[in-house]
Amino acid sequence: MSEQDHDHGGGITLHFCALCSESIPQSALDAGRVVRHKDRLICASCDRAMSVANERAPVSPSFAPPPVAVPRPVERTREGSGASGVLVAVLALFVAIGGVVWVRWQRERDRRFDEAGRAAERLDLERRLDSTRSALDAERAARAALDQGLVAARAEVQRVASEAKRASEDEALKLSADLDSVRAKLASVETRLGAAVSPRDFDALRELSVAARDELGALSTKVTSLEERQRAPVAAAAPVVETPAVVQPKWFPIVQKLKSPDLGVRWSAVQELAATGDVAVVEYLVPILQDQDAFVRMMAARELGNLGSTKAVDGLIAALGDERAPVREESYLALRKLTKKDLPFDSQSDDTAERQRRIKAWQDWWKKARENGSTS
Repeated sequence: MSEQDHDHGGGITLHFCALCSESIPQSALDAGRVVRHKDRLICASCDRAMSVANERAPVSPSFAPPPVAVPRPVERTREGSGASGVLVAVLALFVAIGGVVWVRWQRERDRRFDEAGRAAERLDLERRLDSTRSALDAERAARAALDQGLVAARAEVQRVASEAKRASEDEALKLSADLDSVRAKLASVETRLGAAVSPRDFDALRELSVAARDELGALSTKVTSLEERQRAPVAAAAPVVETPAVVQPKWFPIVQKLKSPDLGVRWSAVQELAATGDVAVVEYLVPILQDQDAFVRMMAARELGNLGSTKAVDGLIAALGDERAPVREESYLALRKLTKKDLPFDSQSDDTAERQRRIKAWQDWWKKARENGSTS
């Protein structure tokens, strides 16, 4: 059919072209601009196109093409369009919900992976910290054991030295040489102790310390045997000699040992002078803060702090600029002990300019303290 009637409540009739299916207004039908072939309507545009085609290819009058049946266009009802729109909207909603769920699942998975990675990192860090703590504890224990061994060795050196003085002169000289050798070994051990950084180093130094103490034990046995063999009756009292005007202290001969080329002898002399407890030895120990051997300088700074005389303060302040950190540390500890002052100073710092500023602060404070008469 070329015409379709649709009643939408107002009695309106719609017409369509049988060829192009375009709607034909009622006004065009009333004005005669539409060609009617039997029960089919053809719009003016299709009619002009057909006329032009007929002029270009005329058809024999005895033959006419059969009419072509043009299917009527299927009308898209409002109900069909509405259902399709709802279906599309529902599908879009499901797609959106699925996208949101997928994004949240991805985020949750990434979050769990991140938490698992951080937990693994924390466990690894804790294991490293435990290992570091164990190593530090082992190092402290090794250092403490070695320090105790060295203290015992120094005490043994002092005892052997005092016993050797009572032996005969020839044997005493030989034992003194052996004793100086042991002292040098102990000095080497203490010097290497300052540079030790691992438990293996401390174990090696402990073995050297034990060997040195064994040598000291052997020397002690020799000295005791020699003393028993050479013990003689008490000599008659010497005649009374007039006391000279200037009497040197008994420890004065030890001062000469401070000039020995053997670092072991110099190290022993510092200890022997400090052991007298006489503050008069301070004036001889202060110059030793400039000794060529770092260990001797360190020992001198330590003993000056133990003697308790502020006459050593100037020399100890100057020793804060020493090139070796152990000497600077011993000088700083001695200064704090003598002055009861705790001015900041980092003996381990490699910043020379900063150390000089700290030394200047110590010098300025000490100058003011002397001017105010607060020194003792």
